[in-house]
Amino acid sequence: AHPNGRPWRIGIEAPQLVQGKAIVALEPNDEAVATSGDYRNYRELEGVRYSHTIDPASGYPVTHSLASVTVVAPRAVFADAYATAISVMGPDEGMAFAEARALPVYMLVKKDNGFEVRHSSAFVPYME
Repeated sequence: AHPNGRPWRIGIEAPQLVQGKAIVALEPNDEAVATSGDYRNYRELEGVRYSHTIDPASGYPVTHSLASVTVVAPRAVFADAYATAISVMGPDEGMAFAEARALPVYMLVKKDNGFEVRHSSAFVPYME
């Protein structure tokens, strides 16, 4: 708990907003939160964007449009593992995975004009 007794509030940052400005804030209570993504950790060479996230099936960087995924889970080890796995899966397969397991997941998906927000059904209570 926060030193003053209130729950901690955790902000999820949007890449296109001013750094430090959150697009959603959540209070996870006794749960853990982990975020995985590549909107800050990538390299661009000759006009090609290379993610730092490697797809173990191919051995190459992922090429989908998922920029960030945040997962809430009972323990940090699970939140981190799910966030990384969903980052490899991509937005569609990752969201299907989250919905099938009732995982609270919040995604930022790259679009031509910015980012699209997607969230699982289980994430809705964290947005209130």
